[in-house]
Amino acid sequence: MPQVKKVEEGSGKPEIPGRVKAIYPIGTKLRIRPPKFPKGTRIDENRIETCERFGVRKIGLRDSRSFQLPADAQEAHELIVARRERSYSTLVPWGKVPTVFGDFLAEWDSKGIRSLVFPGDFSEMPTEEASILEILRRELNEYFLGQRADFTVPLSLSGPPFFVQVWKELLKIPYGERVTYGELASSMGRPGAARAVGQALARNPLPILIPCHRVVGKHGLGGFGPGLHWKKRLLELEQTYREKFSPR
Repeated sequence: MPQVKKVEEGSGKPEIPGRVKAIYPIGTKLRIRPPKFPKGTRIDENRIETCERFGVRKIGLRDSRSFQLPADAQEAHELIVARRERSYSTLVPWGKVPTVFGDFLAEWDSKGIRSLVFPGDFSEMPTEEASILEILRRELNEYFLGQRADFTVPLSLSGPPFFVQVWKELLKIPYGERVTYGELASSMGRPGAARAVGQALARNPLPILIPCHRVVGKHGLGGFGPGLHWKKRLLELEQTYREKFSPR
């Protein structure tokens, strides 16, 4: 007869001791279900992302106050909120980059360009001017006009080590070429990491400059954050000028 732990009788269903009264054999594997929130409960995903990024202990999930953020993570949390809500942040400089394909928005720091946002409504966005933006504007226009295949503007990469590794691998894909997610993963020595590679591409902060548009699905174009119409446009552009930049 198996050894059992006896508690007060209740529903008789195996559950977490102390929460549901039951009798069950010692060693029983208990399945802990995620909490069910009342309809309309709003989970603060911004704080969830900050906690995951900084390893902050999650105290609870019911509301945003249940997450405790240390002072050194508060500034980053505000930036995460700003980016997700597309209201952006005054903690870092942003600038408009006018091109023949529309007005882009760029963020930069002392190392280089941090992120590039595709054309949208930035009329209420406070922007600044900088010499690095002029370099970016010139090189983007040359790229769009078929006069440039590679970029020399300095970049500032920040993210999980695996993501940064994927982004650097993207820089090795030649102009006008296409690879699949699986092929990119294999080139990194991670043949079974195609899905993880896709996640890294989805978080690429510098599309075009880091050419994630050159990675396609096995049976289709795959995804692209700014929109598939942009991905098609960029691939068609490179296909048009591919011979011009092909090594002879």
